[in-house]
Order: sequence, then C-alpha cells, then structure tokens
Amino acid sequence: AEIYKADFLAEREAREKLNQKKEELQEQLTQTLAEIDRLKQEATSRARLEQMKMKYMDDFSARPALIPPQQVGVFPGAAFNTVPPNRNHILAPVNDPGPVGAAEVPDLCCPKCNYLAPDMDTLQIHVMDCIQ
Repeated sequence: AEIYKADFLAEREAREKLNQKKEELQEQLTQTLAEIDRLKQEATSRARLEQMKMKYMDDFSARPALIPPQQVGVFPGAAFNTVPPNRNHILAPVNDPGPVGAAEVPDLCCPKCNYLAPDMDTLQIHVMDCIQ
C-alpha cells in the first residue's frame, strides 16, 4: 500500500508540473500572438506610408526643389517657425499682381529645414523623414 501511495503521489506531482508548464506555454503563446498582431499592424502602416511616399515621389521628381536658402544672422529658434522666413510681411494693393514671375509662396513649410511642400500629405511625409 505504501508503494502504491508513493507512486500515486509521484504521478500527481508530475501531472501538476506538466499542467503548470502547459499554462506557462499557453501564456507565452498568447503573448507571442499578440506581438505578431502588433507587428503585422505596424508593417501594414509602414507599407501604407511607403505607398504614400511613392505616390508623391513621382510628383516631386518632376518639380524643382523649393528649399529656400539659409538666412544668415537668424537666431536658432527661427528654424521652428512654421512660416517661411523669406515671406515679406508688407501688404500689396488688392489689384497689384506683384513682381513679374513671382509665384505665391505656399504655407506648407517644414519647421526644421523650411522645405516647401505642395500639399499636406507630402509635408507630413517629409516632416516624418526630416525629424529622424
């Protein structure tokens, strides 16, 4: 009877250890599946960003760069101004077309390098790349 009892207790202990190991592995599997889902979502969002970049890359290759020259003597905080530094603040008369060949300066400007973007999507993509 003692031998059967000792054998039964040993089997019970072995089953408890196996169940504990099974629960640990199940928890690890759950965490790994959650990590895989998170990485898939991240990869999808990166792929969308790359598609958006490629969509606007063709548009940029045909256009000349609209980066204004650096101004000398401007304090370092001016780099974070959202208005391009070369913009004049003098109001022109309503019917005055301005100087010949002058184009309207877009408001979409990178706060770090003053890159002038044609639209908001392009500006957002540029700023994400520029600040990295």
